[in-house]
Amino acid sequence: MEPGMIFGGLGAAFVTGLGLRFGSRLIPIGIDARRHLKDYRERSSDSSKSRRSVNPRGSKRDSSIVGIYKDVLRHTDGSYTRFYTVPLEETMLANDRVSERRCDDLARIFCIEKPAGTVMQFRYAIAPDPGRVIAEHLRTRSFGRTYLAASRLHDLGVDFYKALADAERFRREQAILSIRVPIKHALDGAGKGISALIGTMKDQVQAQGIGRSIIDLPSILSQSRDDGIVRRLLADEEECYQEAERIFRVTEMQCPLALQQLSRKQLWDVVYRGHNLEAPSVPRLTAIDGVDLRAYLCGETIEDRGWYAMHGSYPVSLVSLFVPPDPNTFADSLRALTAHPGLTFRHTVVTDFIYLDKSAAKKQLRTRSRQVERTMVDSSGRPRKDHEANASLRDLDRVQEHIAGSGETLVQTRFYVLVYGERARTRIELKDSLKLLNDRCEQIITAIQSIDGAQAAREESSALHCLYPNTIVGEADSKPTGREIMEVTKSLSALVPLETAWSGSARPHTLLSTVSGRLTGLNLWDKSAQSNIKSPLVLILGEPGSGKTTTTARLINDALGTIPDLQVSAIDIGGSLAPHAEVVGARYLRLHPDDQRTINIWDSPELECGEMPGEEQIALIVLDALILAHVKDDDENASDLLTKAVTQVLKNWVPRNGLGKPKKEPTHKHLVDMLHSYDFGTSDLNDHAARLALRLEKYVGNTWLDRPTHPDFCVSSPYDVYELDSLDAFQPEVRRSLANRIAARVILTIGRLGPDGTRAPTLQAFIEAWKLKQQYPDIMRVVQKGARTNRKENGVTIIETHGYEDLSDIHDITKTAGVKIIGKQSGSFNSLISDSDLSDRAVAAINAINNVDGIHAQYVLVLGSGQGQQVEMIQLDLSPTELWTFTTNPDERNARARVQARCPNWSLTDAIAWLAKVYPRGLATEGRIEIDESLLTEDRRIL
Repeated sequence: MEPGMIFGGLGAAFVTGLGLRFGSRLIPIGIDARRHLKDYRERSSDSSKSRRSVNPRGSKRDSSIVGIYKDVLRHTDGSYTRFYTVPLEETMLANDRVSERRCDDLARIFCIEKPAGTVMQFRYAIAPDPGRVIAEHLRTRSFGRTYLAASRLHDLGVDFYKALADAERFRREQAILSIRVPIKHALDGAGKGISALIGTMKDQVQAQGIGRSIIDLPSILSQSRDDGIVRRLLADEEECYQEAERIFRVTEMQCPLALQQLSRKQLWDVVYRGHNLEAPSVPRLTAIDGVDLRAYLCGETIEDRGWYAMHGSYPVSLVSLFVPPDPNTFADSLRALTAHPGLTFRHTVVTDFIYLDKSAAKKQLRTRSRQVERTMVDSSGRPRKDHEANASLRDLDRVQEHIAGSGETLVQTRFYVLVYGERARTRIELKDSLKLLNDRCEQIITAIQSIDGAQAAREESSALHCLYPNTIVGEADSKPTGREIMEVTKSLSALVPLETAWSGSARPHTLLSTVSGRLTGLNLWDKSAQSNIKSPLVLILGEPGSGKTTTTARLINDALGTIPDLQVSAIDIGGSLAPHAEVVGARYLRLHPDDQRTINIWDSPELECGEMPGEEQIALIVLDALILAHVKDDDENASDLLTKAVTQVLKNWVPRNGLGKPKKEPTHKHLVDMLHSYDFGTSDLNDHAARLALRLEKYVGNTWLDRPTHPDFCVSSPYDVYELDSLDAFQPEVRRSLANRIAARVILTIGRLGPDGTRAPTLQAFIEAWKLKQQYPDIMRVVQKGARTNRKENGVTIIETHGYEDLSDIHDITKTAGVKIIGKQSGSFNSLISDSDLSDRAVAAINAINNVDGIHAQYVLVLGSGQGQQVEMIQLDLSPTELWTFTTNPDERNARARVQARCPNWSLTDAIAWLAKVYPRGLATEGRIEIDESLLTEDRRIL
């Protein structure tokens, strides 16, 4: 028999045996599968629930993340990714040099030597703020020993801000940096291809023999097939990790940002939630390295649906930057996105920086230059005009010049924005969500294209299908997508959004919003670095009608309603604070010739306790005497003589007082007697004192100037308002002295000691300081003395006026004011700019203030000075009840009076409640000047 026939027969027999063996195994499996399928169909027909899909339709995806090794992501190609949280800087209105320095520092870390293919990805995630500042306010707010009436009004304001937060008016943001480093090991290829097949076959032959190995050949092929995962021995893995760790550490040390590395648990939380948008919680991560986590990360499907992708139940779209800002990217370019008040919905700004091989990148630039040069020559060799080619060549030359002999390096950058719709579980929800998603994409595109020269667009369906999987957290890689922009690092570092608005004070008592769409809080007593309030003097400046008095009243009410044991004293002109005082039950005090109740300048808490009053009290008494004696500024001896006389009078009267004794006060008469009787050392001084006494004698026995303080003024009250318009009925000298005494009484509340020896917080407010300067200039000297001691005495002074120049008499304290709330200004305000060291951007913000009656009032808030200065553009939003309580609009004030006139049984609180219900945003917003009284007739029985 022929040898060929013999070997052919043996081969046929072998194949036949192999087929019979496989058949004997597969036939039972097929029969079993057929039976299970039949049973499944029968069960499906019995229950409609089983026909429902747990997950949305679509195919599951794959992930490059194979697991977590120590504190980094381990990818299938053997690379590692580490995550960091990036602190955002509060520099929206800071000097431009601050932002430019940050961009320059950031560009320098991109120049650190890294392996080609390294990807640094910045993710700036924005989401609606549910009201974290409100929660912080309620958590730290004191509900005991506060002024209850003010607390009720304050609570309405908190509810109003909560409603705004529920309507997604505010945003919160977080920035994360991930660095993916490609690491190659010499043995990475040992487990792939022919090497893997030979190794597996050798192990099988040794274990089972050649015959058995030939029979199991399909299984061996399956085992050795390349599944795309680089596997290493533990020692090799540790060696690769240490190499990646070196690169991470170098970046951390040279980075200008205060990076905070994510822990293993934090890393898992971020990655898992980034892959599973619907996840209500995060599964517990095993402590064992090397566990394949792809089944967890790919639990939700991604389905392509044209211009959007359905990630779980969330529609997502992608807006890419195709043309970067031209000709330059400035440090503030991205404020079109980060400071836009309308972009409060969920979206993520992503900036990828991909490191290139330097020599290859330079070669690519030279090749590109030669290609452009060829287009500038026609077929006959003559040069031709091509403006686009000329511009391209100049750009290429500029780039090559930057990277030649300098610290600059070339990188590829991808810039895109992930835009999310609302969760959609039904067709109706999906329709509404898609409409919202389309609008949001248009807003993002409009915002990006407002940057000079930038061009952006929404990705088409074919591109979205390829791009979206790589935009998920942790999936960034260096593979080209066609969206790369190649430039030097300094030009592209400004594409990283690292700014935010001022985060607010610790333990805020007043809630505010920023013009950029953040919710923040203010605490005037916060002396921490978070607020940097070094001087407790608050200036509220603005032209008439800018909302100064409303802001002052709001600050007073919020502080009263939230700060325990606070005592507020205010000086009012024009009755601006009268409605608020009546609503909260404050003591509103007026002095009038027909009312013989008066204030004694000698009265003080220390005197009642049998203690010598301090220097501030003595200075205020001397100032009152100087006013009554008409002493000129060039009389140097008068102040010294009066100080000695006042001190001696107090020494005589202090022993007559003390705990358990009735209070006894010296008066104006005792000062006159002391000037006559005291020996000042020389005859000239005694004569001068006699002349002073002669001038002061005409006020001895005066009903309002030479009497002890009336008992009504000695009753403790948490909120006193002194109204000065009533002083117009007095004689000029008496009017000036009474105004001075009122101001002194306000200032002397500073440093009030509590029963336990602690200093209780105090607040002094001066309304319409420009009127005080005109009518009562001496008051400003009293304010000056009190403001100097406020910081150590736990007090705050608020001065409200039109312009900064109105306070020129006390410039030594106003130039160092810790808080400046600057509203719309009339004319130039150069001295304010200089003293406050305002940047050009802050000045532009003041000029751009846009107040809307009944809606909001805007201000530029300046806290502190120097390097720690905080500047922010804030917005005062009022609840309807607050608006009608604080308003100074003449038509709205008339409306309050008209309601009370029509309903005499109603209190002012009742009238405000009705107005807040019927006209929640006031009259000016609706273009009205009076109320519809027919509505009042219908509702008058409700309250």
